[in-house]
Amino acid sequence: EGLEKIVNEGQGTTGTSVVQISTTSTELDEICTMLTPSEAAYCQHAPDPRASTAGRIAAKHAILSALSTTPSTSLLRDIEIVPSSSKAPSVLLSGEPASIASSKGVTTVKVTISHGGDYAIAAAYASNVPEE
Repeated sequence: EGLEKIVNEGQGTTGTSVVQISTTSTELDEICTMLTPSEAAYCQHAPDPRASTAGRIAAKHAILSALSTTPSTSLLRDIEIVPSSSKAPSVLLSGEPASIASSKGVTTVKVTISHGGDYAIAAAYASNVPEE
């Protein structure tokens, strides 16, 4: 009831995640199963593919945290981080994450991603306020 009450009152919920970039090179096979094909292509063509990959994984974990849901590989695969027309990250939910969000009254999920040094960080916001 807690998340539903917060979301239904329009306050929203947040989640954050930090991923060590050097980890992404040692666990690359496992991490690739968490990305959609378009995310993998985006990361491969980024100036720093490992940092972009770590940022995407951090974003997915932050989104699940904002939805008060424990991460799993299947859930992570059903969250896609895509660049918007302004190049800012945008969130597409499908499958179980979309069902979880809907059941909790979430209509909007936003995320921001940053990376520097050996770390990527993401913060997500889930609310019932429609996107403009």
